[in-house]
Amino acid sequence: MKPIIGVVSRPSITLKKNKCHTIDENIKNAIIHCGGIPIVIIPPQEYNFYDISPKDLPKLTEENKEDIDRILKLCDGILFPGGNKIYEYDYYICDYAKQKNIPVLGICAGMQLLARSGSNNYNEKIDKDNHNLDDNLTHKITIKKDTLLHKILNIDELYVNSYHHYKIHDEGINVASATSDDGVIEAVENSNYRFYLGLQWHPEKLMDEYNEKIITYFINESKK
Repeated sequence: MKPIIGVVSRPSITLKKNKCHTIDENIKNAIIHCGGIPIVIIPPQEYNFYDISPKDLPKLTEENKEDIDRILKLCDGILFPGGNKIYEYDYYICDYAKQKNIPVLGICAGMQLLARSGSNNYNEKIDKDNHNLDDNLTHKITIKKDTLLHKILNIDELYVNSYHHYKIHDEGINVASATSDDGVIEAVENSNYRFYLGLQWHPEKLMDEYNEKIITYFINESKK
């Protein structure tokens, strides 16, 4: 049976300036291609997330949390996509996944969420432009041996795309499994959980032999 993969939505705006919550078409297609069923996880709060800073949103109520829990009980795996902001509901969903040992894949800002959740980690602006370019393959990463990422790919180096302005520090991270040549952490994981992997790049935009392996492995772990 195909696993259900919950994808956390991101605030967006249409060409006609209508505010909405969306998931990227590439993520939806990648999940389907690799054998999963995507569903969208939307925050149960009556606020316009696109225009509000996360710090200005009211805290989740117990009713809000119960509503999120009902959605999460449907999910065999959870994917945190890229985005410009991280909200309280992101942290709540991440904590839920850890408590229930649900497989989690974080992409770009989703990786930074996984790195920061439950630690004192913080972000720092990158002063170089080779981490936010439109090229399909922007720079090389080195993958640490004896990590989940190395187990999945069975290679030491990989060229990736890159669309981020911030980097994370290694404080509080269980495993930093890949770095770029200039020392930016490109992947994180946590061996205390069944599948807990964050990638700074966007595998769903590449879907070559190696990036397809990552998403397929995530989907297969969610089946279990």
